Amino acid sequence: MTATPTAQLQTIAPDLWAAQTVHRAWPLVLPARMTVVREPTGLVLISPIPIDDQLADELAALGPVRHIVAPNKFHYAYLAAARERYPSATAHGPAGLEEKIGAPLDRPLTATEHDFATLEPMAIAGAPKVDEFVFLHRPTRTLVTTDLLFNMKKPPALLSGLLLRLLSRAIGRPAMSRLWQFLASDRNALLDSLDQVLAADFDRLIVAHGDVIDRGGRQALADGTAWLRRKAGRVPALANPS
Repeated sequence: MTATPTAQLQTIAPDLWAAQTVHRAWPLVLPARMTVVREPTGLVLISPIPIDDQLADELAALGPVRHIVAPNKFHYAYLAAARERYPSATAHGPAGLEEKIGAPLDRPLTATEHDFATLEPMAIAGAPKVDEFVFLHRPTRTLVTTDLLFNMKKPPALLSGLLLRLLSRAIGRPAMSRLWQFLASDRNALLDSLDQVLAADFDRLIVAHGDVIDRGGRQALADGTAWLRRKAGRVPALANPS
């Protein structure tokens, strides 16, 4: 797998930035986003991408990197390189990720015990193969997700577009990939987790793959996961005002 780093940070909100790359893992080519949060002690990097010297300089101008987060069991490809660049930072990831990466983590991710001041981790249960955590940034009413929702208007490559349309059906609008129905071992637990997330106070939604949703993020998440709710015979999570 290869990636092309994007050196320039994009400002999302106060103390909140993102940097995007193109991630290539044949046969897929996907946009991939790292979210950067500045807390009182320093920076939190969620889902790190390749960090070259230019991007490292931009991060250094914001503050020291204190935490590096692998938010699920799929987004860890650049964790080792980030740890090598920032050896004093604390590395976080879901339980069991250590077996996949062959190296210990400093802190397991949990929803109750964590080191963050402005971020609230929320576990997405019921799909242990993914074991995703989303993060509520309360100061900016932002929810940071990874693979829970895609928002790609169109993929960066033709073959990727065909595969994503066939396998995930998460192209052209904010949507949860249909692959979650195979990844979920407990659909009710997954939906219970989604209900807890949708009860949180957020409006902006950051995804790792696709465009940031600056307004209406809660409704977008409710609409994008509605197919799973329908398959389980559950009522809509939010009433769509439109």
